[in-house]
Amino acid sequence: MRRYTAFISYSHSDARFAKALQHDLEKFHVPQPVTERLGRDNNRLGSVFRDVSDLGAAARLTEALTTALANSQVLIVVCSPAAAKSDWVRQEILEFQRIRGEDATILPVVAPQAGDLAAEAYFPAALGETPPLAADARRSADGRRGALLKLVAGLLGTGLDELIQRDARRRQRRLVAGVALSEA
Repeated sequence: MRRYTAFISYSHSDARFAKALQHDLEKFHVPQPVTERLGRDNNRLGSVFRDVSDLGAAARLTEALTTALANSQVLIVVCSPAAAKSDWVRQEILEFQRIRGEDATILPVVAPQAGDLAAEAYFPAALGETPPLAADARRSADGRRGALLKLVAGLLGTGLDELIQRDARRRQRRLVAGVALSEA
């Protein structure tokens, strides 16, 4: 059975962001010092489940989703007004909590197009009474890159500051290399 680092739960109106998020997480390179410190054997996060990309023509969709949830370490919930109203998102959250119990790690991320509404408008009620701390992909908040780094920190169980600093250094090196190549 295939194992997943994370399962992305989302409303289909957020499908474009969920697809980009899956791609970004699967392609993310964990910095070497972080990889070594955590005792990981590679610098990739691993496979991320998203229903459209990972489900074939399953005979029973709900059974396939339950199996994928059971084989996922973490649940990432894309939060938006549509997700807050989605019965599928609610069911996936509740099923993951049922499977994992108190050890359930759920990482909410506010979709970039969520708008500037009250938290209740985009957090599914199944996440609980108090709006959780969330990665926020809106431009007015963390932005897409900042939200990605917050999710990666949550997936790895490591500090966000270290990832931000190393990401900034990596971007700086790429910029310098690009300038050097263009001047050559």
